[in-house]
Amino acid sequence: MVRMHPLTSKDPLIAHPLPLPSLVASVEYTLRNAKVIATREDIIGKLMKGRNRIAVVTGTPDDPAHVLDCAMARAAACAVWEKGCLPFSVMLPTVPQGVAIGHTGMRYDLVSRNITTALVVAQIEAYGFDAAISITSGEMRPVAELGAYVEIDTQRKNAKRPPFSALFLPPPLVAERPIPKEIRDRLRVIRDKTDRPLLRSQLDALMAQRLRTNVYPMFYKLLEQLNARKLMSRNERDEMLLSLAQALCDRPTAPACMENTGTNRVVLYGLGLIPSGYELLVKQPNDAAVSHALGPFLKAVSTRKAQLGAAELVEANLDNAIRLWSTLNGSTDWSLHFSYLASFMDLPEERQPTTTFISAICSETPSFAMFPPDGEPTLHGWAAEIAAKRAGGFDTVLRALRQVDATQVKDGPTVDVPWNDRLSAAQEPDGVFVQSSPAKECSGIVELRGNFCESSVTRISSLSPEELDRFDKKTYLAVFYYNEEDAVADLFESSEILDKVKTIVTMDDLLSLFSLNYPDRLDDYKLYAKLKKDELFDRLVDDELMRIFVVIAGEGPVAGGMRQIYYPAEYLQRDVRLRNITVLCTDGRIAGTSWGPFIGHCAPEGMEGGGIAAIETGELVYVDFENGIMNALDKDSSFDLGKIVLLSKNEIQRRPLGAMRQRKMAEDRLALPLSLRSLLNSVTPTTSGAAPFLGR
Repeated sequence: MVRMHPLTSKDPLIAHPLPLPSLVASVEYTLRNAKVIATREDIIGKLMKGRNRIAVVTGTPDDPAHVLDCAMARAAACAVWEKGCLPFSVMLPTVPQGVAIGHTGMRYDLVSRNITTALVVAQIEAYGFDAAISITSGEMRPVAELGAYVEIDTQRKNAKRPPFSALFLPPPLVAERPIPKEIRDRLRVIRDKTDRPLLRSQLDALMAQRLRTNVYPMFYKLLEQLNARKLMSRNERDEMLLSLAQALCDRPTAPACMENTGTNRVVLYGLGLIPSGYELLVKQPNDAAVSHALGPFLKAVSTRKAQLGAAELVEANLDNAIRLWSTLNGSTDWSLHFSYLASFMDLPEERQPTTTFISAICSETPSFAMFPPDGEPTLHGWAAEIAAKRAGGFDTVLRALRQVDATQVKDGPTVDVPWNDRLSAAQEPDGVFVQSSPAKECSGIVELRGNFCESSVTRISSLSPEELDRFDKKTYLAVFYYNEEDAVADLFESSEILDKVKTIVTMDDLLSLFSLNYPDRLDDYKLYAKLKKDELFDRLVDDELMRIFVVIAGEGPVAGGMRQIYYPAEYLQRDVRLRNITVLCTDGRIAGTSWGPFIGHCAPEGMEGGGIAAIETGELVYVDFENGIMNALDKDSSFDLGKIVLLSKNEIQRRPLGAMRQRKMAEDRLALPLSLRSLLNSVTPTTSGAAPFLGR
């Protein structure tokens, strides 16, 4: 072998003659962007001495979520060079979720996670990186990168090579703002003109919203209704939508909220991969502060400490991360991602973060904070209080959990100091952003199982005790949809789905359903029995006593990439009539911004023979959130006997309707691009993280 230099470091990359010029050019590019003055001789000298090569990973600037990455990446590159290492800029394109929502692009969202993991592994091996510093932003990119780091670290450990380490630096949060006053004033005028209580309630709710990207579809829906009812002209509608769009776009990125981006911060911090105090920032830290934060990590990388390998940190802190994610009510997507990470690791079977494993931890983890989309406090508000030293951050949350139960948070390594040291220095709960006592006894997700579903998840922490009581242990009338597009058409205008349900039920159905759900309300039953069917239906809806179960199948990982069922959930969530009577169930994903009785990740998925594809419009479904039960019922027997009577699994599986729908889903899938279909052909089920392979 030809060597460029008689190295003693045994560096497998620069022992070859060709890579050195490319490596020098890459470092020069990174330092130039970071405004670091360095000579080519300095760079070559560090390379020939085998100094650590550190990837500084960001998204591409075309994604709105990544526009704030640059400043943090520049500071990180400066710190890496200052500490004697070599920084390499790596930019990764991923699907911008905010752009792709609601159309075909969302089908690539979860796939982009899998592709990006493979791409990062290739980059790491090609450049021989020793570690990575990832600027944490976007939805899928941080998960994808961590999957790559875990896989490389596991591979190197098995090959008895030095570990691969990783650290994540989240950019500052962006403050949320109220809806512009001019829009609120115009809506208030319309509100004062109408005598419709439901419409007035909708207008009040929207005027109180904070300016978030998910507000736009809500305004669009409401303004369409106002136009249809002649309360607003088309020109007025268009002018208001334009004003709202301009207000949303006058900041460099989407406002911060506890959606997937916020949840990524939570989980990565719980895994010990974010420096202490860097989880929630309100402004860009100066270069000296970033250098100080990265110091312990870069020192550990130079000493090749195995316990700071990416896989080692994830394994050591997995329970802590699940508990932190659970108590802060994070997005359900991470019930997929935990399994995805585990697929790259050598975890024993009892430690595999399956949905059942995660749900069990959530059931014993109390809730210490809640960030519903319409309420206070906000993440940015929390960050501002942390900056003013009036509140503690995620360390305070973990400390509060440990004070409730010493076994809740385990000691272990992080990228700087062990957890015990972090928590001993943490502030006490402030009572606003972190409660001094648990808000609820359990948090996170619940796994639901039954005769048509072997596994599914619902974020029970997104339901208040009153909401849980309203929806729990109730029998619902099912309405089936093949896909998101079909459901949106009905849910955009609540009267569409209500009319559909009204046509499929009889008077006896309505009275029997009422008796099943409210057996102790005999006086109300006698009153309702005197009404005509349509009057009874409207009365049950207005009194919030009707129960509807919206099923959206054909959206699983193999069928179409498991896109987020965003608009149906949003329209249900914001509709003053539907939101108190409707549960949504899908084999797709539920958006991190969606708060309500939404059930996702239903497995097996419809196209793979799951019972969700056999649910019939008009049949009964019983849901017990508290105990994790969801079953299709024998309608005739349940109504005749006045009690819950389950269908058998075999009966559901044998339904010709399910097989017919499964074939239709497979036919619809042929409309997807061949490249996407080929990637989806080997995707594992949701219970295995929708990973891009069938096993190790």
